[in-house]
Amino acid sequence: MSCPRHFAARAAIAAAALSMVSATAIAQGNDTNPRISPTVGSRATTYTFHLTARPDIVGNRNVRTAYAVRVSLPGHPTCGRSFTITKAQAGETVTVRLHPRRLGGWCRGRYRGTVSLSRGPRCAKSGLACARFASVILPAGTFRFRVR
Repeated sequence: MSCPRHFAARAAIAAAALSMVSATAIAQGNDTNPRISPTVGSRATTYTFHLTARPDIVGNRNVRTAYAVRVSLPGHPTCGRSFTITKAQAGETVTVRLHPRRLGGWCRGRYRGTVSLSRGPRCAKSGLACARFASVILPAGTFRFRVR
């Protein structure tokens, strides 16, 4: 006789595997069409970042799905930014405002941005069974902008 906890863990693993397959198919078929405006600005510009969510990015008891956005200025690691998007519906346009830093604003140069879709297990601290499966990180788009 099996323990009910084992059944719950197996069901969680199966659900996670199915949701990973669908996210993989969606993310690989279409990128998120990331874009930023303006494409050229000053050190004091507030940039507006947009992306179109492909899979639903919602809370799930067993699976954590998010877009990770990284903005970098090659050769200047302290000038970059990163943030995550943890809630969106498939097809929804998500908007994030990128404000200049309080002291000195943006560094001058040509920035590169990458978007990745990550999906992995979410384990509660409550001691309940945790789905065990490998996290998946998929490329989901790139963008560029310039600070003069």
